[in-house]
Formats: sequence, C-alpha cells, structure tokens
Amino acid sequence: MLTLVSVAVLKDIGRVYYEGKHESFSRGEEAVLPLWIAEALPDSLELREPTIRDHDIANYSISEESARPSDLVPLKRTFYYEAAKLITELRNSSDSRDLAKADRVEADLMALMKRRLNKIMRLAFLGAEIDDIADKLTPEEIALFLELKDSIEAWERGVALGRH
Repeated sequence: MLTLVSVAVLKDIGRVYYEGKHESFSRGEEAVLPLWIAEALPDSLELREPTIRDHDIANYSISEESARPSDLVPLKRTFYYEAAKLITELRNSSDSRDLAKADRVEADLMALMKRRLNKIMRLAFLGAEIDDIADKLTPEEIALFLELKDSIEAWERGVALGRH
C-alpha cells in the first residue's frame, strides 16, 4: 500500500498529508501518490496504470513455469494487491460467469504463487543478494525473501555452533 502509483485527479482535493508534508491536488492534474491514498479517494482519483486482468495472471503463471528455476518473471509492485482486488470483484458479481472466472483466476494465482515461492526459497537458500533480485519481486516477496534468508542463516549458525 506504500507503493507509489500514477493517478489522474478527477476532483479537487483539499490538503492531503503524506511523507511529512501537506499537498493539495486540483482537478485535471496528474500525480504520483502512495496506493493507499488512491484507494482512500476512489471518487477523486483514477489510477493511470493498467490494472491486472484475469488472463494476465494465467499468462504470468505460464511464463513463470517456463522460466529457468533460478529466474523470476518480474511482476509489478502492486501485482498481489490487484489480483486480490480482481478476485473480490469477480466474487461479488451477480453474474455466474464471473464467479466461475473468479475460481479460475484464484487457481492461476495460487499456481503462480507456488512457483514463485519455490524459486524464492531456492534463492534464499543459495544466498542470493536482495539487490540482485529486488527488481523482480513484489514488496511482499521481498519481505518473504529477507525473512527466509535470515531464518536460513540463523539455522546454519545454530547448527554449526551445535545449538540445535
């Protein structure tokens, strides 16, 4: 939610406080704001970045599967947030086709997440450096990678020192 996104300002917005400063936005302006602000003001702001569609998730899953075991397909920083939002919208629809689509999208997302988790665990185990892979990871995946790497290193130190 701290990820920055491009937005179009649809309505004048009074003073908004973020990153230690107050700023006002006028109708017709373009701005770059944290995602949480864009989500909090849906009638006043419109995301300029394309959102994920149902077939995008399937395509990412296929691409991830065909990539080498140590290669991650880059995802946009808001990927999981947008995927969850899409599934929720489909589940809240009264159209039975959307409900079936939600099941398929969720299955595709889970398959993608399992593939990526396997690769992230492998990279953490092999001692990859975050600077080398951060541009291919979402914020959630960066946190997971760092936690896994720290846990693996602590376990290795504990075993090596006889503290198991």
